[in-house]
Amino acid sequence: MDSAVVEGGTLDNIFGLGLSAREINAKDARFRRAFLESADFRLAHLEGSYFEDAVLFRANFKDASLDKAVLDGVNAAHSIFDGAKMTTVSAESADFSEASLRKADFAVADLKNTRFLGADVTGASFKDADLTGAQFAGAIGLDTCDFTGSMGYKAPTASTRATATTTTTATPTTTHFFLP
Repeated sequence: MDSAVVEGGTLDNIFGLGLSAREINAKDARFRRAFLESADFRLAHLEGSYFEDAVLFRANFKDASLDKAVLDGVNAAHSIFDGAKMTTVSAESADFSEASLRKADFAVADLKNTRFLGADVTGASFKDADLTGAQFAGAIGLDTCDFTGSMGYKAPTASTRATATTTTTATPTTTHFFLP
């Protein structure tokens, strides 16, 4: 399916375990409730596509274009979205836990109640995104993200980063051993 054109196609409920869809043109396509675990969508054109409630576990969307896509309720845990263009995407209640989202662009995205637990968000942009209820516990690279104009999430500041990295020095103690 590499480089295929399914623009506007309906692929609801498709079972695509390990599917190779690299560089596919699937603009405005429907993948509702699709099972796409470990699928390869690198460099894919998925603008306006609909992935509601899809399983995208361990899928690869590196450098894919997902602008205006609907990812509400997807399971994208452990997936790769490095460099993906996801502006104005709707991903309410999606799960990006442990995913790699390095330099992903979520500008103006609807990310309400989305989980980024343990995700690598280094260099990602959440500019003007709605992050109400989003969870970032254990996320890597939060201090490198652009949260300009975003709402619903308090981005780490220099003072909170300093507090989080403060170390204490242990006081040495003397231990006495008695030998018979």
